[in-house]
Amino acid sequence: MSTATTTRPRQYLHDPSWGALPEGLVDWNYVPAVAVDSQDRVYVNQRGAPSIIVYSRTGEILATWGEQFEKGAHGLIVRQESDGEYLYFTDVARHCVVKTTLEGREIWTL
Repeated sequence: MSTATTTRPRQYLHDPSWGALPEGLVDWNYVPAVAVDSQDRVYVNQRGAPSIIVYSRTGEILATWGEQFEKGAHGLIVRQESDGEYLYFTDVARHCVVKTTLEGREIWTL
């Protein structure tokens, strides 16, 4: 007897009105990663300045930061830990992994 469940494929809908570009940016640069935290804030990691754009669930820009990642942050994950949520970046330009707060303050670099 099989206990496997079937799942429906996810469906996505493009909404061109969601998530305006930050001031001074006319188009997206290369975007290697997007992550979502437990509050449904969306973290877009792009090559260039600003490197990190944080959006609300409704697409409002909440913050921009990440000058240290302009040339090479590649991977990005949100990780829940015992004392809160953190972002982890793989920075190929600096050859390291960086842990930051959700506001962008570096906690450690490996």
